[in-house]
Amino acid sequence: MINKIKEMDIFSKIILVLVIISILLILLNGYKFYRKKVMVSTYNIIILGDNPMTVYQDDEYVEVGYKAYNYQNKEMNDIAKITSNVNSEVVGKYEVEYEISNLFKKNKVVREVNVVENPLEDVSFTLKGESVIKIDQNTKYKEAGYNVVSDKGNFTKNVTITNNVDVTKVGVYDVIYTLKIGNKEKSIKRIVNVIGDKYSTSLDIEDWTNTDVKILLKNQLKDFDYFINPNNIKVYDEYFEFMVDKNDSYTFHIVDKDGIDEEFTIEVNNIDKEKPIGFCNAVIKDGKTTYTIDALDTSGIKKYAINKINYNDNSFVIDKIEEENKVSVYDNAGNITKLSCVAEYEYISPYNDYKYKYESNTLKYWIENAGEYYKTTHVWVKDPYNQMKVAIPPKIGSLYTAKGILNNEIKNKKYEEKGMVAINASAIVGGGFGTEFEKLKPSWIGTAEIPLIINDGKIIRDSTEIEIPDVTNTTYGIKKDGYLNFYKYGKGNDINTNTKVKEQIISDGIKYTYGFSPVLVWNNQTKTSANVNNIRQGICQINKNNFIIVTNTNTTNERNKGFNLKALAEYMVKLNCKTGFNLDGGGSVNFYYKGNNENIYTIKSSSRGLVDLLYFVEK
Repeated sequence: MINKIKEMDIFSKIILVLVIISILLILLNGYKFYRKKVMVSTYNIIILGDNPMTVYQDDEYVEVGYKAYNYQNKEMNDIAKITSNVNSEVVGKYEVEYEISNLFKKNKVVREVNVVENPLEDVSFTLKGESVIKIDQNTKYKEAGYNVVSDKGNFTKNVTITNNVDVTKVGVYDVIYTLKIGNKEKSIKRIVNVIGDKYSTSLDIEDWTNTDVKILLKNQLKDFDYFINPNNIKVYDEYFEFMVDKNDSYTFHIVDKDGIDEEFTIEVNNIDKEKPIGFCNAVIKDGKTTYTIDALDTSGIKKYAINKINYNDNSFVIDKIEEENKVSVYDNAGNITKLSCVAEYEYISPYNDYKYKYESNTLKYWIENAGEYYKTTHVWVKDPYNQMKVAIPPKIGSLYTAKGILNNEIKNKKYEEKGMVAINASAIVGGGFGTEFEKLKPSWIGTAEIPLIINDGKIIRDSTEIEIPDVTNTTYGIKKDGYLNFYKYGKGNDINTNTKVKEQIISDGIKYTYGFSPVLVWNNQTKTSANVNNIRQGICQINKNNFIIVTNTNTTNERNKGFNLKALAEYMVKLNCKTGFNLDGGGSVNFYYKGNNENIYTIKSSSRGLVDLLYFVEK
């Protein structure tokens, strides 16, 4: 073989060498591939930390990691795929997988993770010894320790102690013991009173409190004889407690055996037994309720709570509509006051195109040029139950013009003479049946009988317990909760139904009744299909504070240009009204308004005699 190689020419020899080198490189790379890929099963994966590992619920699972070594025991990290299904919000058993793999081999180890409930609330954590101790100046403070008792494990090592006691200085110190399990912790405190000089004084409670406070006194004189307390009583005990129940200056004396009397005063100013005072303002906007609490207290306000959620700031937002709720106000002494919060809906601001606008703290309104033959008036009142009224003529049983009824209300000062919106309301004029309300049915008004009429909280007619010729109209009124409601009577001889309707009206606290037919809108849905045009006026309610009045401005000769009831109802729904009622129409339609001045303006008036007038006023 060697002789044959020798016989080769130089070019053949070069070719042979290159072939040999190529074969060697192929063998070397194959070996490396085998070492790196095929021999992966020889990797040793070591999980760092505990396995199984315990994680407390709501604590974050923190990956501790692993170490990997190859067959030569060389550390090869950051090559494993880590897969975890741990959800620390839910109690349960989970796994974290560490896997090294290739096309030929796979090596995997698993860490078990147990998510368990945090036992902190069930752990008994108490002090050994007294919670308030006293030591003399320049003596050694000896730590008494603590007790940690639980049937769910030994948590003694979970306690840290913060000790700032300086025995070289007289004063009161706190030793804080903190038990931490997972991310939750609770603390207890020991008070250490280092006493020096002639006497030592301290209070058993130094933070704000709503209880009595003890003044703690201790003698440090060799020749002590007695103390004199603020009640001028001699106390021969070298240590005594004096209980006080109010903030004040309390004068003591310490007397030695030579009769030398030293007077000193202790100030107590951390007692607060009064509940916080204040009021709540709540505004509803865009489906949210914003609370603003204005509260005062001697010790200061600590927090506010609503729906079992605490807030540090006096202004906070709830992501839902809450028309009425209670806010608990906590002061720093532990006193609690519950404030009633009645929410107001935000005023619906006017568009640019309005005929008149008026705004005050309790009444806001604007009159919109909504169409050629009608105007839309938006009214906001702070307290609809007390600011929406119904006026009747000065003489019961008589008919007056709307302006006459309004002037009588102004004359008798039924409200503060500021803003006002007034419209006609009913066509109720039926017989009195032996009551104050005289029978009155002019031929031009063919109205139905309403058994119960209430004005300013007083019943001025009650025919619910007798048979009456006709009961077709609906009675309306505003309930104590500020919302409009309607009440439908039975037939004239249905005394049982009419009596129950009366009981419901009184139960709802209706102070004013008015009525006409039909109901136009209920629960944001139209309730009528009547399509005969006429001069119309209607009122609807968007929410507790916002109302809308729709008024035809046509003359009686233009009835065909007015609204039909179906169109009026659909228009109210378009304006987001939840509830809508029709009022007396035709020549009875009247609308008056008044701002800060003495003038009364109108967008529609008539000289027809009316039985009542509905109006919104200042509070």
